[in-house]
Amino acid sequence: MSISGNPEKVASEAIARELEKAKKQLEEARQASVNLVRDAYQTSLREAEKKLKEEFARAEEQLKSLISVLELELKSKVSSAKNEYLDAVLEKAKERIKALKAEGDWYKNYLENVIRRLAAETEGKMIVQVASEDYELAKSLVEKYGNGKLELSSEPASILGGVIASSPDGTSRVDYSLDLLIQMEEYRLRGVASKVLFKE
Repeated sequence: MSISGNPEKVASEAIARELEKAKKQLEEARQASVNLVRDAYQTSLREAEKKLKEEFARAEEQLKSLISVLELELKSKVSSAKNEYLDAVLEKAKERIKALKAEGDWYKNYLENVIRRLAAETEGKMIVQVASEDYELAKSLVEKYGNGKLELSSEPASILGGVIASSPDGTSRVDYSLDLLIQMEEYRLRGVASKVLFKE
């Protein structure tokens, strides 16, 4: 086979073609690597965004949980503080009631009515207990209205005022103490005090 034409020109053209082909392949390789880098970047960006969203969601849930715990603790502490304050108010009220026993005839009349009622309603014998400061008053009232059915105990009752009576064998007990009356009204009294003190 014979080669016609200028060998230098032919070689030059062949080199140019190969060079063009190599340039094209290099461009394709460059574009492929750019696409690969871009795809990898987009994938890692999506993964990073997904992880970031998950971390944010977890942090948000933890924050909500923490806020709930803090709210419960705060409510509990507020409630506890209110109850302590109301307890103190009720104690002051009891002290005031005890002080009022010496004022006027209301307490003497109350004790008299209780002892008369006990004597009227009792079929057997009853042992009567009163607060230590009420002993002398109760003694005179038992002597006056007891009809032999009531016996005043020398042992004082640990009460604010009023009377506690029981049968000699302890099977029957009647509580006419001021403490019980206050206890029965405590829920309502707390409600009233709460409205006044805390505007609830």
